[in-house]
Amino acid sequence: MKKALSFRLRVTPSSPLVVAYGAIGRGTTVVPITAEGHARKLFGNDKLVAKMSWPSVHRKSEATIIRVVRKKIGEHKETKKYLKNIVDLKCSLDRSGMEIELPRAFMDLSEPYEPRLLRTLVMKEYLPMENIRSLADFKIVFRHIFEAHHWVFEVAGMLHRDPSLSNFLFYYDADGNVIGVLADWDVASSKEDLATLRDGVDKAERPEESVDVLTTAPKTDEETKSEGAAKVRDTDGTEQRPRYRTGTGPFMALDLLATTKIVHRYRHDLESFFYILCYFCAQFRPSTTKKPEAHFAYLHGWESGNTKQVHTTKYSFLESLDEAFDALFENANEAYLPLLTEWIYPLYKAMFRHIGQLSALLGSSYGKLSLALKRKDEEMAKEYMDSFRDTSEKADKLVVYEKFRAIISP
Repeated sequence: MKKALSFRLRVTPSSPLVVAYGAIGRGTTVVPITAEGHARKLFGNDKLVAKMSWPSVHRKSEATIIRVVRKKIGEHKETKKYLKNIVDLKCSLDRSGMEIELPRAFMDLSEPYEPRLLRTLVMKEYLPMENIRSLADFKIVFRHIFEAHHWVFEVAGMLHRDPSLSNFLFYYDADGNVIGVLADWDVASSKEDLATLRDGVDKAERPEESVDVLTTAPKTDEETKSEGAAKVRDTDGTEQRPRYRTGTGPFMALDLLATTKIVHRYRHDLESFFYILCYFCAQFRPSTTKKPEAHFAYLHGWESGNTKQVHTTKYSFLESLDEAFDALFENANEAYLPLLTEWIYPLYKAMFRHIGQLSALLGSSYGKLSLALKRKDEEMAKEYMDSFRDTSEKADKLVVYEKFRAIISP
């Protein structure tokens, strides 16, 4: 007979209740808890959190993804060491509206709505990046997550698709060593699933005119910290960070910001890792005597709710080695400014200075292809389809794990 698991609320100033406010969304809430009774025997005395949300019933279970990832990573001697860099899921529970007797489940609603279910994940509590203590610690956390992300893709066959600062967490082990953790696997996809998809060129569809509109309801900063961060950003008086279908705006690849017709590739996640470095270096504000709470300053343009503006701002950044590039880092904290010369600029020079132009070529080829197909001009359509695929292949070969790893290696 299965035993019930009991948990006690543990809400304190250092471990607050995190609620995502908004009329539309998954309503994610993160509750600090501790295990009691039989649960404590299973999970120990670690500080835990319960992440509760209301995703679509059609969305793959995040708990299932995490379990698959951890199982496959743990099966190989060479990759078992990366288990510590993947969120430690203790248990999970799914319940439908009918099972928990929500009033809506018993109402005869005339208008269709997307069915949702309550998903609860219990996992270890981690620290958000605002709590990082030094540049050295940041580099270790970044390397841990970068390597774990790669080997999950190679061994477990799962692409995260949403690297962002909110999903970068960490903790200190018993010996005081800092350990980076990659969280929030709810939009991850398997290689097999991605292989069945095709870019919009194969569907002969014109890109949406409404690329400046969010492709899904915005997800607030509280939701993007849903994997159990011990603290959240101070949102008093700051603008909300928007969330998109397969990524978080400031960290999304240019291709994905421009259109929903591009299949998410491994290189797009690497591009997100580059933006994370840039954002952290430029916007991190460590605690001071005047402002004891460390935080990230709001980055205009990058954090707009308008995808077209985010795309334009980041494109200008990549295409400029003077004003736009230098302006981003002019207020960077001196303790973390070495990231610019040691990692960011070398990565930019080796790979990302070309991404803006390649992304623009992809968009141009796709638009012209759509027009040629609309006019039933097969000759022109083939020319632009070949151009699209050649450019995409060139970008795939340019932005690679080996180059990135060589630059950030100690």
